[in-house]
Amino acid sequence: MTKQRYAVAALVGAFLIWGVLGCDDTPGPQGPPGPSGAESCLGCHGDTPGGSTANLSAIASEYETSIHATGETFVRRDAECSGCHSNEGFIQRVDTGAFPTAAQPHTSRIDCWTCHAPHTNGNFTVRTEGPVTLVAGGGAVNYGIGNLCINCHQARAAIPPVPAGTDSIKLSSRWGPHHGPMGNMLAGKGGFFSSAHPAANSGHNTEPSIAAEGCVVCHMHTPPSGGMAGGHSWKMTWDNHGTETDFIEACKSCHPSATNFDIDGALTTTAAFLDSVQARLLGAGLIDSSNLLISTHYYKRAEASAVWNYLMVLEDRSTGAHNTAYAQAMLLSALDFVPAPALPPTVAKH
Repeated sequence: MTKQRYAVAALVGAFLIWGVLGCDDTPGPQGPPGPSGAESCLGCHGDTPGGSTANLSAIASEYETSIHATGETFVRRDAECSGCHSNEGFIQRVDTGAFPTAAQPHTSRIDCWTCHAPHTNGNFTVRTEGPVTLVAGGGAVNYGIGNLCINCHQARAAIPPVPAGTDSIKLSSRWGPHHGPMGNMLAGKGGFFSSAHPAANSGHNTEPSIAAEGCVVCHMHTPPSGGMAGGHSWKMTWDNHGTETDFIEACKSCHPSATNFDIDGALTTTAAFLDSVQARLLGAGLIDSSNLLISTHYYKRAEASAVWNYLMVLEDRSTGAHNTAYAQAMLLSALDFVPAPALPPTVAKH
């Protein structure tokens, strides 16, 4: 036997002897007691309001008043739609970085576990805060924790796209940016503009606190008594004893003297522009009274651009509050794209 083999055999023998003589199964002294498994659960699921974490009961009550809880979003299970309209589809998007390509066989509404994964992460951080590349409008936006919201609250792609040059195409009656393009509006991306009314942005686009956290700064502001706005309701208006009331407390840090959202008449002006554009599009036969496109019409570039602008401001549902200057420039551009018909010449009276 070589010297190397003798050495290996001796080493193995030493380990065997140590294992027999050096170890036994006699219990050692009792260590100090650790926390019970239940204690880690009670931090969130305890019966003391607030406790060591936010009061989950209050948060759940706020959530139940939200559109996420009461709307019909989760019935949209088909393929890409489920990426925003269901809990499972959204989680799949976060995990894979892409919209689902198949319908979700089991879906539930957007709820706590859509945005948070405490039993996986051990805390209530949101699933993603990464910058969002907008589907329509180009480029990435970064609003911190608000990026979670913008993943879904953005315009969908124009399919087919707005025609180029002198082309004209048929469009589906539901063509457009879809519901809830708030991310585009806040970031000032995705509209079409005339030379007379170029894109512009208002203070919300650059205000430091909004730039850092986006949607949550206003929509998750500390709720008023009763929790009917702000927080996990995300609402900006609430029913105050039968009166629809603006949750203006969320704006006070920047607008201390404001009593409602129509600061300096900005919303009144935007609403008037919306009415003017709607009337113009109706008169030109580009939409119907339900704001649906006319499927038999061939849309030119200017017409499609005007309809897109109108629908994007309409579906943003803030009457321009998210980005007043951008919304108004879009609407004024829409009026430029679809000029009013020339009036017939008047006949002079003799």
